[in-house]
Amino acid sequence: MDFVRSLTGLLWTAPCEDADRFFVEQRRTGLSVSTRATKAGMLAQFYDFVIDRYQGDINTLTGFVVDQPLGGYNRPAGPMTGQVRAPPSEDEVETLFTHWRATVPTAR
Repeated sequence: MDFVRSLTGLLWTAPCEDADRFFVEQRRTGLSVSTRATKAGMLAQFYDFVIDRYQGDINTLTGFVVDQPLGGYNRPAGPMTGQVRAPPSEDEVETLFTHWRATVPTAR
């Protein structure tokens, strides 16, 4: 699985940053929106299952509490929309605030 190979640590320790990085890379490689949405939905479902069924066992064995790495940005926006929201890059955020900053003095 591509996601597992992209992790910085163990599967049950994956932070949101791992999911963000994975989906940004998926977008950069040109995968279709529907493919990315399917992957996001399946990963979210997998982690929901692990948390619901195995959280106690994982915590007992490792001392780690599993968290859902696919936050609101990476989960599909709706059940059939096919939209995966990867967070903006630092450059995109900087561009947004640079342009916004220039318009503030003239705004009412």
